[in-house]
Amino acid sequence: MHTAVVWAVECAAWQPSSREFEHLLGFCDATRRNEVLSFKFEMDQRRALLSTLLQRKATCAIARADPSTLQISRTRGRKPYAVLNPPSAEAPNFSFNVSHDGNFVAISAHTHLLCGMDVFAKGDRRPTSFLVDTLSQQSRRYYEGLPLEWQGGYAELLFSVKEAYTKAVGVGLGQELRDISFAPDIPALWSVPFKGTRSGIFKVKIATTETEYVANKSVANDSWSRRTGSEEASILAEPCRTEEWRLEVQWIDSEHLAVMAAGCPLCAVDAWGGFRRQFQHPELVPGKGDEPLFSGEGERERERE
Repeated sequence: MHTAVVWAVECAAWQPSSREFEHLLGFCDATRRNEVLSFKFEMDQRRALLSTLLQRKATCAIARADPSTLQISRTRGRKPYAVLNPPSAEAPNFSFNVSHDGNFVAISAHTHLLCGMDVFAKGDRRPTSFLVDTLSQQSRRYYEGLPLEWQGGYAELLFSVKEAYTKAVGVGLGQELRDISFAPDIPALWSVPFKGTRSGIFKVKIATTETEYVANKSVANDSWSRRTGSEEASILAEPCRTEEWRLEVQWIDSEHLAVMAAGCPLCAVDAWGGFRRQFQHPELVPGKGDEPLFSGEGERERERE
């Protein structure tokens, strides 16, 4: 049985004492401790600490890691991952991603698929004009066909879906969001609060007409970099051999939406190679069907043909 989870913590409701906060900081290594304490505001420190604790909790609970020896590392693109030694039989392709916005810090994790997530609080994102600029030509046509009162919420949703995808593959802000489109279009109804989970299989398309992607021989074989003039910039996503991704949305409450993306581990961009070396069955892809993946029930996956 494959396991996929989404956990969310309302950080605004967590008011740790100084003693409790210091105790929990003890679960961070020296580097992470300094990162947490580097934030100026107490709320930001709490969010950063909660993120670390959720990563450790998910890795120990799902991948059965030993908490006394657990190490969290990062790819060159800053995607966190657990260094599992020995490898996990229960979670052969273990992947997780953490996000926070508004009142919540949340984590998604999967035992067999590459995963990413994004949380956003409605109305707290950048202006609609900025969000519209991140739409692909295909998505803009769908957006412009919506009623005016739906457009702002849909632009927020699509931005969050792209964030979840780029976090999953490990490129983050290094990828031009306007170059990413989905087939079919993400349904506008997903941007309206609902109960439960909405889920579907989508093909991810990355435009390459204006950007040259070149193989970077100094990094992992499947990693790619953008060439701008004579300089190679940050590592970017490439259209993977399998482009099918499962995308899901859950409303945490009426104001906070969680978006999850799950796909083939071969799509991971990992210049240093430490994350990809963890995968025992990297050929797995999302299973078909409409049953939600991140429902706590898990889902069977099929191997890529």
